Amino acid sequence: MNESRTIISRVVAAALSILCAAAAYAGSLTMSPLEINPGHPGRLAISMRNDGQAVTGLQFDVALPDGVFVVSDGGEYSVIPADRLSGHSVQCRWIESAQAYRVMAYSPDNSRIPGSEGCLLDLVLDADCDYGEYEVTVKDIVVVEKDLSESTYDDVTSAITVAPYVVTYPGSLTASSLEIKLGKTGEMAISMQNGEHAVTGVQFDVALPEGIYVVNDGGAYTVTPADRLSGHSVQCRWIESAQAYRVMAYSPDNSRIPGSEGKLLDIRLGADCDFDDYKVAIKDIVVVEKDLTESVYADTSAVVTVAPFLVFDATVGGVTLTYNVLDPDLKEVEVFRTLAGYAYGDVAVPASVSHDGTEYAVTRIGRDAFQGNSVLRTVELPASVSSIGRNAFGGCASLEGFKVSRVSPSDIAVEEGNFVNMPAGAVLLVPSIESLAEFSHTEPWSRFGGFMVYGTLALQDGEDYRIGYDVSVSSIEYRRTFNNTEWQPLYLPFDMAYEEWEPFAQVAEFSNVNTYGDDAVIVFDLKRDGKLRPHVPYLIKSRFLGDVAIPCDEHTLKARPAADGTVDFSTADRRFVLTGTYEAISEPALGSLDAYVMSEGRFVRPEGGLKAHRAYLTIVERNIMAPGTRPQAIRIRVNGCDDDIDDSFAVEGDGVLYDLLGRQVKDPLPGFYIRDGKVVAIGKE
Repeated sequence: MNESRTIISRVVAAALSILCAAAAYAGSLTMSPLEINPGHPGRLAISMRNDGQAVTGLQFDVALPDGVFVVSDGGEYSVIPADRLSGHSVQCRWIESAQAYRVMAYSPDNSRIPGSEGCLLDLVLDADCDYGEYEVTVKDIVVVEKDLSESTYDDVTSAITVAPYVVTYPGSLTASSLEIKLGKTGEMAISMQNGEHAVTGVQFDVALPEGIYVVNDGGAYTVTPADRLSGHSVQCRWIESAQAYRVMAYSPDNSRIPGSEGKLLDIRLGADCDFDDYKVAIKDIVVVEKDLTESVYADTSAVVTVAPFLVFDATVGGVTLTYNVLDPDLKEVEVFRTLAGYAYGDVAVPASVSHDGTEYAVTRIGRDAFQGNSVLRTVELPASVSSIGRNAFGGCASLEGFKVSRVSPSDIAVEEGNFVNMPAGAVLLVPSIESLAEFSHTEPWSRFGGFMVYGTLALQDGEDYRIGYDVSVSSIEYRRTFNNTEWQPLYLPFDMAYEEWEPFAQVAEFSNVNTYGDDAVIVFDLKRDGKLRPHVPYLIKSRFLGDVAIPCDEHTLKARPAADGTVDFSTADRRFVLTGTYEAISEPALGSLDAYVMSEGRFVRPEGGLKAHRAYLTIVERNIMAPGTRPQAIRIRVNGCDDDIDDSFAVEGDGVLYDLLGRQVKDPLPGFYIRDGKVVAIGKE
């Protein structure tokens, strides 16, 4: 008896000790995959292949995922030995340090485990976790041989699937085949045949191919119950993990779905894909019975055919494109992808096309219509186009210009994949400055490298235009109403060439500020060539009365300089500042003010007579004037014209005579002098 206990102690001690010197052996343990239904335990079979090795005992650890566990019965973990271990003792206990269940099988008399391969034991497992697939690992495997030497086997893993407990029942779901016209929707009918089966609820997943989708209406997927589900609640939601739409129909009071067969519901489907036949899978079908048990039905499928209403080619302006009819009732078409559209570098999409005597409005550029077109250079969209499909203009590597007629990006729905991989210098042409401001700040339009206002932009004098960046314009028409032909202020946000203004007016540019005693003259020089620079003060004298429109070809509207609103001018002994003190000043009031245009400052909305984008210029003497000194007189001189002094703006002088250096003269000699801002000649008496 004592000898037997010594043998048992020796074998158990060998089984519980994992020695670093244990030799590796070519044998192995294996596990069978297992499905567990929570509340319904399953058996994980563990087998050994030892190929003649005289194994008398073994030990290994079983690491289970969270929520999966070995069933405990009366305080003992449930391990069921197979025939190969019928003469051995088997134990299972939890090892906290290893976070695993340790299983030991040993022989009190060191008997060999019979056979060279086969099942050793079953571990009884249950689960309390989410449905899904998990991994179980058997590790730290040590076997004891007849001579009490030890060997190690490699770790091994297997899969455990946790799934609902179901009873298979010979019922079925069926789905009707469906044809969807591209751009339209259609309903797929789902029917159930359940015989006498008392079904109270059903759940299934609808797996759709790419480009086919369940229509979303106001945030809810469109599923319409049939009469059989009139008393049930029906839901549909997208399940990311399953990559499918999950449909559930249930009864709050567990009422039975009436009837033994017939339609349950309709699922509204849409398509944005190529014309073809597609397979729709209805899978993972589970029905709930009156007693709350669950049954599964076999997966099923149906065919969805995506087809056009009508596809035809039409030639407009020498360009042949293919069109697909979106709605025969509304007579609308989209530009459709065919090789025809890849033959042209410049494509002006027409607003409408005709086919067989019917006029169709072009309202959409279809998906992939010009994708990857390396020939395409320019595109012009009419105002009739209100949407651009996915990838319609993706990867157009030669695109230079893209012209839209809609005034706001909100008027054109653009799907993903557009305006990517195009040249960095590609330009978007829009109909107005207001449009440009919106398009340039809205994806995907903001991906363009440049922006331009096309057509003729009419800059009306007196209007307020706000821009924060340079804007290219194909044509500008400067409009102004002249109530007289005297010199008036001019301030432009773009350059203007001599050839453009000369037929309509004379223009003078700022030259200097001269002082004569307490008086000052702002000097302008008549321009006879060159260009007017943006944001620089000028004077203009119209050759005509009334409304004048000066056309100017392709120019750039320049953004206002970001400055504090001051520009300095200096003379020999005085300094004047053009300050940023602004207000709306009416035309009649100008005659009594020393206020003129300035080159920087904010926009204003004057009552009339002043150029758009113009602020006002107030001339202020910088030096400190002695107490009691009268305000200096300020005059305007335009050099190079007959009436070089603009009397309408001059401040009245006092008749004092000055030499050309601005020094007061009391006893003049014969020569030229300045009086009241004018050059006068004093001759011999």
